[in-house]
Amino acid sequence: MKVAPGAAGFGTDFDGVEDVPDGLEDVSKLPKVTEELLRRGHSEEEVRGVLGENFLRYLTRVEATAASLSDEPPDATPFPVRR
Repeated sequence: MKVAPGAAGFGTDFDGVEDVPDGLEDVSKLPKVTEELLRRGHSEEEVRGVLGENFLRYLTRVEATAASLSDEPPDATPFPVRR
């Protein structure tokens, strides 16, 4: 499956993870990800996006939505229970 670069993000969770890809043993190796994405023809804008800017853009939208709904009462509809 292909995903548009503006909709993708690279997350890291090195805290407590036991099995990591070769060459990505810790956060100090992240520049290798940047180099490889650029080598494969992704633009600097796309690389910045997947390494954090897409996430920040998304959070900005979430915060704006939360602010626009701040005067709304909470939805009291219960979540369906699966049995």
